[in-house]
Amino acid sequence: MSTRTEHHVRSRPDAAARGRASGLLWPGTAHSLHPAASVAVAGILLALIGGLLLRGSTAEFGAVLTLNGIRIPGADGLSETVGTGLGPASAIGIGVTFAVFVSTWSRSVATAVAAALAVGLSWGGVGVLKLIVARPRPDWQSLPQHLGVAETDPSYPSAHVAFIGALSTACVLLAWRTRARWWVLAAGAAATVTVALARLHAGVHYPSDVVAGALCGACGVILAFVLVDLVDARTGLSARVDDLLPLARRA
Repeated sequence: MSTRTEHHVRSRPDAAARGRASGLLWPGTAHSLHPAASVAVAGILLALIGGLLLRGSTAEFGAVLTLNGIRIPGADGLSETVGTGLGPASAIGIGVTFAVFVSTWSRSVATAVAAALAVGLSWGGVGVLKLIVARPRPDWQSLPQHLGVAETDPSYPSAHVAFIGALSTACVLLAWRTRARWWVLAAGAAATVTVALARLHAGVHYPSDVVAGALCGACGVILAFVLVDLVDARTGLSARVDDLLPLARRA
């Protein structure tokens, strides 16, 4: 075994014990990396094409009016909380907390930083897609009720849903080779659906906006995880990072 390979293996001696794959982020085999990247790119392209086709359409406005007008105890407060609680500043704070949690769980600074950056890049990519599609928000003045403040940035796709979708996907992939994976999947799906419904109830998005947001968030993280593992396999960068910033291993 080469010195470089030994160095990489020594950097994560407890990977098998944790039931995780030997790659830094992607839980599948090396053979699944390129197919996964292809599916992720196809999903992002599908969202882009759909957005370009829908950007001048208001056909979904009837659904917006219905969802905004629903009276369910707690729904109004939830919509307002999600609208402000997943803004840029809050999302950065959540991302830092996520990185700290991953570093504690994985005992790897490289894994934590890479996972947090994957979520951040996926979320940032949605901002670029918003500018390309430039779909106007639903007509604020026509809504049955106003929750929060009017939002004037492009509507498609939903950045709030993309962020929670990206974060949930990252958690699922990191936990995939553990017994908790189905619990994490259920929690992530519930969180994403909750945020999507809250944004629809607020009247600031069309249904297709939140669907595209979830798709872009998930596909963006999958693509980022695959790219990180491909680069790390060639460079061994994660091993060097963890050697520079070691964390205590579990006994």
